Amino acid sequence: MAAPQQTNWPALSQALATVSAETALIPNAPAIVQNQQLHAQQQALAQQLQASNQQTQASFQQIQAILQQLQATVQQVQATVQQVQANQAETTTCLDGMPARIANATCELQLPLAYPPLPNNAAQPVGPGGPMPWTKLDIINYTAPQAADALAALGLPPQHTLILRRQSLARFFGFVL
Repeated sequence: MAAPQQTNWPALSQALATVSAETALIPNAPAIVQNQQLHAQQQALAQQLQASNQQTQASFQQIQAILQQLQATVQQVQATVQQVQANQAETTTCLDGMPARIANATCELQLPLAYPPLPNNAAQPVGPGGPMPWTKLDIINYTAPQAADALAALGLPPQHTLILRRQSLARFFGFVL
């Protein structure tokens, strides 16, 4: 017959203490599960934030591209304004009110020495200076765009409008230019 085994009480008490410690952890199991769920939620939120950051960066790049286009457009407008200002600086206004489109032009070269008589199919009013041709040119506003058309119908260049008006009024009131 075999001899009865002796119980190792210190080892048994240590094993019992380990089992009780592990059993004590079991009430914390719901907290561990909750922590794992919170960690999973944090990871999902981090992924959403990363996607949102990527969209924000893409939008920012689009805005930068639009701003660069606007800047290029502003530079083109500034160049156009400078060109217009340079063209205006080259343009001189002659005595007859019409601009000379040639840089540094002298207006005397554009004014003819003698003006052709106006065609006259209407009645001629008589002023102190004698008969005066009375045409559409004598009553229209010579600075209006229609003045050039009226002159063209008579075969006259558009820069004659102010001179013709002055001559017509001068003849009507008896002055000779």
